[in-house]
Amino acid sequence: MHGDVWRKLEELLLALRSTSFRGLVIIHTHDLNKIVRRVVNLISTFSNSCMLIAPKSEVAKPELCKVFGPGSIERLLGREADYVIVSTKGLLRPNLLAALIGVPRSGGALILVVPPLESWNPGVPGGTGGWKKYLVKSLSEARVIYWFDADRNSVYLYREPSGKAPTPPRPEKKWARAPSHIVKLVATSDQLRVIEAATRLYSGKLRSLLVVGDRGRGKSFVLGLVVALGVIRGFVGEVHVVAPDVCQLESFFRGLIRGLESSNINFKVEKIKECISTVKGAWFRVIHQEPSYAEPSGLLVVDEAASIGIARLKRLSWRSGRVVASTTLHGYEGTGQAMARMAEDVLPKPLHVERMVYPIRYPIGDPLEEWGYRVFVLNPDPKPLNLSETSLPFMVKHREVSWSDLAEDPGVLREVYKLLTQAHYRTEPDYLLVLLESTRHRIHVLSMDRDVVAVADVVKEEPALSEPERLSLKLLWLSMGAPASEDMDVRVLRVVRIAVHPTLQRKGLGSQLLRHVEKEAKELEADAVTAVFARHDVLDFWLKRGYMVYYVSPRYNKYTGEKNIAVVKPLTTKGARIFEEAAKRMRPRLVYGGHVVFRDLAVEKILAILDAMPSVRPLRQEAADSLDLSRIRNELKAYIGKAVEHEQVIDLVYRLAVYTYLAFRPSELERKGISRSCLLACFAHIIQGKPANEVSDITGISVDNVHECVRDFVSKTLNMLG
Repeated sequence: MHGDVWRKLEELLLALRSTSFRGLVIIHTHDLNKIVRRVVNLISTFSNSCMLIAPKSEVAKPELCKVFGPGSIERLLGREADYVIVSTKGLLRPNLLAALIGVPRSGGALILVVPPLESWNPGVPGGTGGWKKYLVKSLSEARVIYWFDADRNSVYLYREPSGKAPTPPRPEKKWARAPSHIVKLVATSDQLRVIEAATRLYSGKLRSLLVVGDRGRGKSFVLGLVVALGVIRGFVGEVHVVAPDVCQLESFFRGLIRGLESSNINFKVEKIKECISTVKGAWFRVIHQEPSYAEPSGLLVVDEAASIGIARLKRLSWRSGRVVASTTLHGYEGTGQAMARMAEDVLPKPLHVERMVYPIRYPIGDPLEEWGYRVFVLNPDPKPLNLSETSLPFMVKHREVSWSDLAEDPGVLREVYKLLTQAHYRTEPDYLLVLLESTRHRIHVLSMDRDVVAVADVVKEEPALSEPERLSLKLLWLSMGAPASEDMDVRVLRVVRIAVHPTLQRKGLGSQLLRHVEKEAKELEADAVTAVFARHDVLDFWLKRGYMVYYVSPRYNKYTGEKNIAVVKPLTTKGARIFEEAAKRMRPRLVYGGHVVFRDLAVEKILAILDAMPSVRPLRQEAADSLDLSRIRNELKAYIGKAVEHEQVIDLVYRLAVYTYLAFRPSELERKGISRSCLLACFAHIIQGKPANEVSDITGISVDNVHECVRDFVSKTLNMLG
């Protein structure tokens, strides 16, 4: 293609504005600062709505654009502009690009200004270069793109939009039950249906409202209108809005404020970091809360359920009056249908789910959205399998896939990524850097015909590595309660993620894949295979395969709202000695801390963990001294005979329970005649300090029988101890 490259850029921008589609522009140059200024001057003839994302040290701040640093990703989510310019000499994070896909409005463009193609390295310094290979290969997939070198006046690829963008159907507002001044603010029939569902929520017909949809569908804005409707009708007072960063709530608060203004309701606004954090009036207060510090309220609003984790969502929602939540099906967070289903399961019933389809900022079938979703795998749901009667789970082939294999075959990379996302429902696009840039990660794949059906991402850890690269070893040292020493030097292969296609789960493929990982670990002369996870629904998978718990985090994982658990299968005598010692030291913390840091850990999980840990026998001397069985036996016998109540010997029962759960695995106690339900009830009631009615809800044992269960536990453990 001949001619001036800048004239072609202007032609593309004009074509975008006339069709309402959005496009992608990549400009290579040695002088980023000069080219950014020229781009800003050009787009200023079309619009004054511009965002520039660039390191301050590399590009001078233009007057016409709002400027953000490349690390301000959380602040960029939910923002809007006609044109977004990204300029960087180095790392171009997938997280950043994926977040920006939804920012340009209809008729706008995402413009990348980067070094010349031959010297451009958008990946990690010292990495493999796989991210660049994948990104360059993916650029050719864009339907609307202008890719050129400004220094050489040469064009790599030019595709302009064709046709006119379709217009989404307008909402049938005349049938709305909500106030007309609120209804006038909705843009699509999707948003109107959410408002209609909110009227049922406030009338008491619903307890929860879940709004799902892809990014750019106006979910946050309509959640603001929902809260405004509640305020207008006097149904809400204190509203807690949960989101990781207050600046992510820009669209929410915009919807809330427009709704309040439409009813002439007076309010005041408070800001943090130049972003609205609180809106309050005479009878209401709507305030942002971070997930870690969020509290229940009369109306709980969760703007992106994946950001707070399923466990935390359940705890907060069941303790709140009404709940309004949203979750992104396919977007930056990569949550997918799996997260939506989990949210449906845990939210209080009656629950109404409303799915939003129509984009707000750009048209249906937008080329930029289509490209971004494909390249950054923002639709993480695995493709359906075409299984025949002969396609049995054992008819699979195992292979290791290198970073270069993934970079050269985008199709395989995306299927691998989708499956691994199932193991962590809030996978961010930066995970692509792990798969494509790391030489330490190994990808094990099981395939059936041409379909990837199971994947494991494993990484080798050694004491000499930096702290972020030896997670399981760090947890080992924490369990030991001592700084690292040569006595604890072990080499492990850690399973970062392992996942099986949803269609073939519970058919042995996970176990089969894990055996290949363990075989590789032995070949590498590793001392153990480990895994660290914060989704407790996978705990049984590891325990049934002979893994031992050696660490449980005292704090919640910020993504899942559950505590991290580390498991291990020792492969050498040295590995067994060190990790078993770590597990023995962790066991007392679980028991003694049961009423404090581990009080919210599900009791059935605690007993499963205790079963997968070595019992502590003989006990440390202080534990044996604290029991002093000979002195307390008579008082406990009086309790067994109902001569005294539990409250009168609560200290003695507690000491006996602590001794028992330290010295015996729950499975051993079952063989001694104590039922599993009774063991659960006793740990929850005695160790965790939960009231009898809560214990009854957990175990299914009646409140009266909870007390009888404790007496039976005391009687049988006394007999065991002689």
